[in-house]
Amino acid sequence: MRKSLTVLAILLLFGAAVRTAAQEKRLEFTIAEVPWTLTIPGDNFQIEQKQMRNDGRGAYYHLVDGKQNLNLSMYIEPVKDCQDSRSCRDLVWKLGNPEWGKPENVVKNEIGDVSVLELMVPKFQGMDVRQQNVYAEFVVDGFWVDMHISKVLYKTEEHQLFERIIKAVKFEPKNQKLALSQLSPDAPADQPKQATDANLRKMEEAMKPYIEQAKKTYPEAKQRYLAGLPAKHVFFVTTRLHDAAGRFEQVFVEVKELKDGKIRGLIASEVNLLKNYKHGDEYSFPESEVMDWTIAKPDGTEEGNFVGKFLDTYKPE
Repeated sequence: MRKSLTVLAILLLFGAAVRTAAQEKRLEFTIAEVPWTLTIPGDNFQIEQKQMRNDGRGAYYHLVDGKQNLNLSMYIEPVKDCQDSRSCRDLVWKLGNPEWGKPENVVKNEIGDVSVLELMVPKFQGMDVRQQNVYAEFVVDGFWVDMHISKVLYKTEEHQLFERIIKAVKFEPKNQKLALSQLSPDAPADQPKQATDANLRKMEEAMKPYIEQAKKTYPEAKQRYLAGLPAKHVFFVTTRLHDAAGRFEQVFVEVKELKDGKIRGLIASEVNLLKNYKHGDEYSFPESEVMDWTIAKPDGTEEGNFVGKFLDTYKPE
């Protein structure tokens, strides 16, 4: 995976490898007192209503995804009459809701480590609606998130829509300092490589088909990242850093956030030429500047890294 090209004086530096080691557009929800921000997949959700409690210690949100025909609402408030996900789920069932009428297919279940209540409302005000309702209960740092997802004209095969959202809920600490992920000790080591300015033009021409291949396959890799990679899989992109003198280095950046066409991450290559950057620095840039992508796996293998693999075998004339 690791191949870097160092060019000094009239040389330009490339870094074509990762040394050490998604939202999808994601929507964020928080209130002042909680130490976290709750995020969910953005999909096509639009926030229809937001209401804060008078004391500032709670909030209500209502979202609609017209494309998937989903409604999502949630309360964030201090936990009081229950202690954990399961007891809060049981409390929701005990309190009931007059709008349920005579619910069918009532199930108390677990999705991952989240306790959920599922039920079908077949009719509402005399109309056939077949509304599937899933209540997912989260208790984090003394606060209760009561999330309700519903869909009318529900079909059994659509249950995965509910599961995907609930499994993708994240509680991200506020002001969290980013850190590079630890790669497998079996990951290929960096191998710096030098070329003269004259050879640089030839190399850039030779790299073009590999850059094109990377850009062509990047959208699919991006979607995998946003959907959630398996544990200990790390997503990197390759881009170039520049300084005021016009020099540049080609480096790997571990992706920490991918949102609204911008990437935020950490520089994962050693920076040898440019003095205004260093390994581990946070760096943000537009997706249009992505040259390559890599998914590093826990067994030391990788996917992508088309340009880096090319540089492994390229020999400047």
